[in-house]
Amino acid sequence: ESLGGAWVAEEALAIAVYCALAHPWPGELRQALLLAVNHSGDSDSTGAVCGNLLGALHGERALPADWLADLEGRETINELADDFVTWAAGEPPSDGSWAERYPLG
Repeated sequence: ESLGGAWVAEEALAIAVYCALAHPWPGELRQALLLAVNHSGDSDSTGAVCGNLLGALHGERALPADWLADLEGRETINELADDFVTWAAGEPPSDGSWAERYPLG
């Protein structure tokens, strides 16, 4: 509670960072996220921010397998993430499939 209720951005970020630092190792990701979503304030925001921080740091492999088992849209999420990495690296396919998947306009 000393960090606030996460109803404003700086409080949400502070709580999310605290949770990520309190359980820093990939094996403790579950505890970090549970801590982030189980407080009396805007816990969905702190959970989302904490999850993004830990995901950027540790990647998908750190997520508990039982959480991924029933994840709706997992294949689509993975495809979009892989495409984003490809785009960010400046290597989109030149065979036209990219424009078909992501049309402009």
